Amino acid sequence: MAPIDANWRSPFTSLNEAVEFVRNAPKPPKPLCKAFCAVLEQEQYQQQGEVLFVKLDENELQIIPCRSSEVATVFEGMDRDVWPDRLATWKDDGIGM
Repeated sequence: MAPIDANWRSPFTSLNEAVEFVRNAPKPPKPLCKAFCAVLEQEQYQQQGEVLFVKLDENELQIIPCRSSEVATVFEGMDRDVWPDRLATWKDDGIGM
C-alpha cells in the first residue's frame, strides 16, 4: 500500500458527497470520467488494502472493492461492458477487482 500522510483529511464527509462532486464537476480542459470513480475509505484501505471502485449510476451507486495496486489498471484497461459481470461476481462470489 502506498503511504498516506496521517494528517490528510478528505474534503468530503460521505461517499455520496464525493459522487455529487464528480457528477457536477465543470468540464475540465481534459476529459473527466463521470461514469466511474475510485473512493478511498480509510478503514477498508488500512484493513484490506482496497479502494472502492464506484459506478455512478443515475438510480444507485454500484460499488466493487478493488486492490489499491490495481486501480489505475482498472481505469485504463477495463472494458466498461464487463461491469455487469464484475458486479455479479462480487455479489455472488465476493470476488472484487
